[in-house]
Amino acid sequence: MADNTICKSVFKNGKSISTSQFTQKFIELINLSEKNKSVKLGDK
Repeated sequence: MADNTICKSVFKNGKSISTSQFTQKFIELINLSEKNKSVKLGDK
């Protein structure tokens, strides 16, 4: 389900992107969410 949402958000603007670019975006999203998690944990 989450993968489907990510795919839709990436392709929403109508640009078709290569697998490597998609992977890069996916990694960036994961890194962002991990940073956000650690920030939230750090605040408590």
